[in-house]
Amino acid sequence: MPTAIRKRPAAGQEPRVHGGKKPRYAFGSITDYEKLEVLGEGTYGEVFKARDRRTGKKVAVKWVRGNGAGGHGPPDISAITREAGCLGACRGHESIIEILDVATDAETGDVFLVMELVADGRTLRESLWRPVSEDVTRVMMEQLLDAAKKIHGAGIIHRDFKPENVMVGFFGGLKVGDFGSAIRAKPARVPYEECCVGTLIYTSPEQLEGNRY
Repeated sequence: MPTAIRKRPAAGQEPRVHGGKKPRYAFGSITDYEKLEVLGEGTYGEVFKARDRRTGKKVAVKWVRGNGAGGHGPPDISAITREAGCLGACRGHESIIEILDVATDAETGDVFLVMELVADGRTLRESLWRPVSEDVTRVMMEQLLDAAKKIHGAGIIHRDFKPENVMVGFFGGLKVGDFGSAIRAKPARVPYEECCVGTLIYTSPEQLEGNRY
């Protein structure tokens, strides 16, 4: 787990991933972001609040764990770029969290996704501690369905759409996030992998029936 933001690499020095190899993709530098506080931690990484040193803007930064035990070892670059690409394909929608940058630590090879910071910081699950009116429910569903339309229209399948992955901003605005399980949609009749993806209690009937198309 990252405990400090390290010094900026020398001018002209390229960031390197584990093993000393040059990265295949052009990433930004995590030294551009000052870590402020941890917002949450999950199976695949940690999310913390940070300040962009160049603009002063506060952002949310997701540290993506490595493949080894305890989150150590080289990061899965293909998974990271897939998540970043899926977020990027949905950029510009008011109900989807926007990706701002992909950054790396030049010394450790750790990779970070930099995203907009949702002001309120609560998930939809945390907000549903009391019943809401039909009117409020209708507004929420309109936002979520519009976000799903954007995601599917961009050729993306989220695969883990649930209240824990929806952030609530000021005035009740919802933003869908956590595209860690998202993939590009396959052409018709091309099967998906056999493993069950997502959270079991929110799994679609098609998945439970073993439908891979």
